[in-house]
Amino acid sequence: MAYYDENTKKLLEDLYAFRSPINYSGTLARDPIADALARDPRLAVYVQGYSARSSLFACQLHVTYANKDVPLDQIVVVDSATEAEEALHKCVSAGKPRLFVVTTADISLYQIQADFSMIYHGFYANLQNMEGKVTGIEALNLQCMQLNCTYRIGKVLLNMMEKELQQEITKLSHKLFCPSMNDAVKAYVAHNYLAKTVEYDTREELNSLEMSYRQSAYGAIIQHKCVCQGFAEAYKRLLDTQGIDCQVVCGKIKRSEEYHAWNLVSFNGVDYYHVDVTWDSFSTGRTSDTYYGLSDRDMASTRLWTKRPFWTCNGEIDIKAIAKKQIADKKHLFLSQGVDAEYLEV
Repeated sequence: MAYYDENTKKLLEDLYAFRSPINYSGTLARDPIADALARDPRLAVYVQGYSARSSLFACQLHVTYANKDVPLDQIVVVDSATEAEEALHKCVSAGKPRLFVVTTADISLYQIQADFSMIYHGFYANLQNMEGKVTGIEALNLQCMQLNCTYRIGKVLLNMMEKELQQEITKLSHKLFCPSMNDAVKAYVAHNYLAKTVEYDTREELNSLEMSYRQSAYGAIIQHKCVCQGFAEAYKRLLDTQGIDCQVVCGKIKRSEEYHAWNLVSFNGVDYYHVDVTWDSFSTGRTSDTYYGLSDRDMASTRLWTKRPFWTCNGEIDIKAIAKKQIADKKHLFLSQGVDAEYLEV
């Protein structure tokens, strides 16, 4: 974060320490609180109001705070409706009970929340309810939405599931990956593992707990039965263990009301590739790698999704061919380091 001067830097430190009054050594030629919030809009979650008493060369700021228990990682600053929706997806996917979204006053956060609840209410089976409350600092053109989410699976059970899931993912990381692999091979092997071991769950009569399972990485990795959201979440969790950049994409199948989830993968943080494990897994036990490493153009024939300028999939490099070549060249080395042969090839 850049500071214009030491006065503003000190003011930011005082605000994050929830001090009041604050002795500010600058003048009131500029509004010091507005200046601080312009540099770090996350402060809008905490600063609810303020007043100032000034002399010729200094002033004292009296600040009213709220939400002192909110950690910074629960606050997301967005610049568009698309980014706000993305923040909601990440919050619900992770099962977080609370999120604060800060943005400019011209973005309708209530509408974004209402649309999200209506469109994706069947997509996230564990989400029971979502409520939003918006507050604003009109003079600074800022607003903040506090989003509270309740889930069908409670915190105790969720923590137990997470512990079981993490233990299994740790075991799998030794069976699927080894130091001799490059990231393209690791991503390919993780794709193969899920395509071979997870069945798409087509059951219609499910209780609320079973519905929550099948939308999650727990359903994919522990129960080996889930829907597209579970495949995508599980794939991300496996690649996260290897430090590989993997995102979950929420979109739709063209000419259908069906919502769908898949992944974007990058090995350098710049070039991304689509990976859809769900469409490469078949209930008959057969698998494919047709939907591994595709470009935006490839996916556009069957999918609709919100494209991000920083997630561009040009398809200039054939990452599937790179993975297969390294497997062919080093298969015996991978096997000697404990990798399961079943997942080295589709």
